[in-house]
Amino acid sequence: MTGYFGTVNCLCIYFSASTNRWEVLLKYSPLALKKESDTRWSSRREAVTVVHKYLNKIVEALNHLALDAVSSPETKSVSVSLLKSIQTFEFVAFICFWYKTLKAIDIVSKMLQKEDIAVDVACNLLKGLAAQIEDCRGTIVNKVLEEAKQSCLDPSLKEVEKIF
Repeated sequence: MTGYFGTVNCLCIYFSASTNRWEVLLKYSPLALKKESDTRWSSRREAVTVVHKYLNKIVEALNHLALDAVSSPETKSVSVSLLKSIQTFEFVAFICFWYKTLKAIDIVSKMLQKEDIAVDVACNLLKGLAAQIEDCRGTIVNKVLEEAKQSCLDPSLKEVEKIF
């Protein structure tokens, strides 16, 4: 698995490749994982949102599959591998960062897609988004790290040094 978005995509592919795994996921999480789309930019935000809101439930589903006596050795192995990938401070920090960033971008993106939007309004939206990103550049890292520490799955990870 390569990178944060690769891991998010692997989670979706892993669960959706088997009806049994999909049912286990839905038993733990009220929302299903979303796959990124090359043609629909907002799909990345949707994929990140589900993982951000329900990471602990996804972990429970993976634990269930890893420990289930009827799971195949391959299912157990991949479940453990995914657990190792997502139960890191770095992954949790990236969840927080990308959730905040993509949420702001997606709001503006949807407004820009309206048929009746005026050019001056579109320009102001883009300027506002650029200013928001510029303003938070200095503060978002500390906010994200604090949120990641608060929501970290493994208490021992709370002592990890800053990674940014």
